[in-house]
Amino acid sequence: MKMQCTMTSAIELPFSAIHNLMTYQGFRRIRFNQQSAYRARFDDASTKRSYRLTIPVQNHDNITCSVKVADAFLEDGGSIPPEVFEAVESKLYEVGAYLQDEMEKRKPDSIDPPEQSGGMAPNMEEMIKLGKQMAAMKTNQELLEASIIPDPIQ
Repeated sequence: MKMQCTMTSAIELPFSAIHNLMTYQGFRRIRFNQQSAYRARFDDASTKRSYRLTIPVQNHDNITCSVKVADAFLEDGGSIPPEVFEAVESKLYEVGAYLQDEMEKRKPDSIDPPEQSGGMAPNMEEMIKLGKQMAAMKTNQELLEASIIPDPIQ
């Protein structure tokens, strides 16, 4: 039975990120119809039945793959108790939110910070200017002789 899910777009991430997230959420990696998938089991105590939720994964190369939570389905046909159905929907929503969050973390920021060399001067002109300023500065000894308190040692 195909599940209804509001998250319809595929999320592409490195395999390791998807695998870690899915196993953390209680899924096991399986081979399903000649492709990878993740499966979780939901046990219902009232009917004493197990229901298997499967989420297919599309492998793109040895590094990345994509997951489309909307393609998830329950393998066991027949009547599904509402409690199991709600638990499955909740798990799909949770997995989708974690995948979306992981994808957002990996997006480059839309505002690129200005390129800096990591120092005080962003370019050579500024470095020369700062060098002249530092050469003109008095040493701590000179400041003490002039009865001025120097900056503390950093």
